[in-house]
Amino acid sequence: MNSSDTGEPIDMRVAEQLMSHKRMGQSAFERLLPIFVDEANLLVAQIRCAVAATDYEGIRLTAHKLKGSASVLGALQVRAITQCIMDDASAELHPNAERLQSLEAAIVAFHKAAQQLIVR
Repeated sequence: MNSSDTGEPIDMRVAEQLMSHKRMGQSAFERLLPIFVDEANLLVAQIRCAVAATDYEGIRLTAHKLKGSASVLGALQVRAITQCIMDDASAELHPNAERLQSLEAAIVAFHKAAQQLIVR
């Protein structure tokens, strides 16, 4: 079992490290969060387009980009799901609709948990 199997949306070690780097009253985590969420939603839309076009390489590359961004912020569930999407695309399997919905839900869950972390 890996850390993404616990159901926790955030790797607290990563988040705390980013929270410790402050500039002009804001942590790196706070500055990166809205950028990540916007990019993640854009990348999910691009994955959906690649799925519709049966573009396995496009699916894999876009999921890889999202996985990298998720890793930087410690978005555990997003990272795990994008890895599954990458694996499917490498095997030329379409990600199913539930997996894409899970990815979108994981982004929302990460965003909500991250906002709560920032507030405390």
